[in-house]
Amino acid sequence: MIWQQRSTTALSKHSIHSFIVLNWWAIIVFIFIAGRVLSISFGISFAKDSLLESWAILDPAYLTNNLWRSIYYLHSQPPLFNLIIGLFLQVFGIEFFNPIWVFFGLLGLLGALALCSLIRQMTGWPVVSLVVTCILIISPTMILYEAVLYYEYPVCWILVLGFWALHRFLVERRTAAGFWAFACFAAVVLMRAAFHPVWLLVLSAIALSLGRDRRKTAWAAALPVLMVLAVCLKNYVEFDVVGLSSWGPLNLAKMTADPLPLSLREQLVRDGRMAPEALLRSFPRPEALLEIKGPVSLTGVPELDDVREPCGKINFNHIIYTKVGPDYLKNAQAGLLTYPQGFIRRLGISLYYFNKPPTEYKGFEQNRDLITLWDRIYDVVIEGQPAALWGPPPPYDGSPSATYRPTHPLLQVGYVDLTIFALTCAAIAKILVRTVRRRAEMRGGDRVFLACLAWTLLFAMVIVNSLDTWENNRARVMLVPLMWASALWLASLRTAPERC
Repeated sequence: MIWQQRSTTALSKHSIHSFIVLNWWAIIVFIFIAGRVLSISFGISFAKDSLLESWAILDPAYLTNNLWRSIYYLHSQPPLFNLIIGLFLQVFGIEFFNPIWVFFGLLGLLGALALCSLIRQMTGWPVVSLVVTCILIISPTMILYEAVLYYEYPVCWILVLGFWALHRFLVERRTAAGFWAFACFAAVVLMRAAFHPVWLLVLSAIALSLGRDRRKTAWAAALPVLMVLAVCLKNYVEFDVVGLSSWGPLNLAKMTADPLPLSLREQLVRDGRMAPEALLRSFPRPEALLEIKGPVSLTGVPELDDVREPCGKINFNHIIYTKVGPDYLKNAQAGLLTYPQGFIRRLGISLYYFNKPPTEYKGFEQNRDLITLWDRIYDVVIEGQPAALWGPPPPYDGSPSATYRPTHPLLQVGYVDLTIFALTCAAIAKILVRTVRRRAEMRGGDRVFLACLAWTLLFAMVIVNSLDTWENNRARVMLVPLMWASALWLASLRTAPERC
């Protein structure tokens, strides 16, 4: 009888496991849809403020009246995100928020299916891959970022779809999958300035040099890479800007020159080692830069000439930002050489914010308040943030909070997030060591894939933490699924050392 009971229990567990393995896609679809229906029932709606407040989004009047001119003369940002918004505005008008919410949701669902499949292939743990994917897709982070007009959410899932396709291309040698992979990577570069074209070029070089069929890889990467280089060429010819964003020098100076004491900056300006822009605040208004550089010739293009956009927002796509890059690079160099401890301190602040829950960012307060309990539970249990035990985070604008949440920095960090970050760094190091020491064995598709993944995570984490601060937890959203995948891969080596 005891044996019979044990056999029945074992059979039951095997049946459950088999059901999960065979129906993982249906489970993800159900969990994803149920999570969205439940969040909407709590009152979650698409946040509209960022359309008129975000520096990275052109005024809707520009995108509505002359979409293609606006995209062509956009130099402050890569063009794809504004192009998507502009196309939705053209089709649905100013009430395009719900349609783009559905678009984000479909992108997230496809990405979730790809993530589960990818983690399963990397680790050999089908149940773990399903559980982790389901936890991520119903997390407050994904629910809230899906309902706001930021580019982190689409970039996150496009990256996942790209690496899922890259794995299929490298392992199964499917040319269509290779083209899909590099098209996704090109879309990421054309959407988010943190993914510089150098990242795509090096990733392509890794796949070409270590992969088996170089001709197929070259064909798959050629058109997407050429599209990115074409936009770069346009920016260089029109604006003398190298890359896809004229803000690069300003971001660099923000991290290296701005930390200097004002008196020291004034002395460096008098000595000629810094340009006068060093005395302005970070990302100054066009008027302040025009006072220093003098009037510039009007181009006849409103997107470049207007100091204020039609809605009244500062036009950070003004032509003057293409003229001050050399000055800001000069300031950044002088700041780093004169006061390196300032950059080190800002880098520490960046890493601190990078490991805080991503929902603690401006623009989410209204929706976050509707799911406060779920957000706090998730922050404590999954993110590992001690401060969430005492209450929700204070408002982003610094107004008095109704909670008695402690403010000590060590209580604000998500310690599970910090662990995943550490494991991701360890996985990157492990992959790089394998690449160098076992070069003769790096022809396998799995190992080429891991080299591309390691390069991506290393590049992105360095860039988002060394070129910006205060917004790093928002930037982390782009990398969360891939960081979990790499951490789980590292853990799986204990049970299957020869995997990948």
